[in-house]
Amino acid sequence: MARTATVWTAGASTEPAVDDEDRNQPLALLQAQHSMMESNMNIYVGNLSPGTTERKLRTTFEMYGKVGKVTIDGQTPADEAFGFCFVEMPFDGQALRAIRELHGTMLSGKSLVIRESGISA
Repeated sequence: MARTATVWTAGASTEPAVDDEDRNQPLALLQAQHSMMESNMNIYVGNLSPGTTERKLRTTFEMYGKVGKVTIDGQTPADEAFGFCFVEMPFDGQALRAIRELHGTMLSGKSLVIRESGISA
């Protein structure tokens, strides 16, 4: 078997080689590939009904992709207007789609408020 070696010369670029096929990929394909990269987006979900369970939220968000963890704020029935949680999704594309499609939808009789939390998971 022949062995090959990479030789670096002074002034050589350290950038990885990109062939013409990679350069010519449609932007949508590149964005789709990027959306499959793990990044753990943390999503704020507000206006929850009292008694909304972690299981119900997980099932709702899993329709859009993989769900990491669901953290529900400790709420009491008197605090029903303040019920919220955070849902962590590891793939940006899936998380952004969930945010876009679930914001304003009804869950347990209340219209959900959903947005990227801006808080690192």
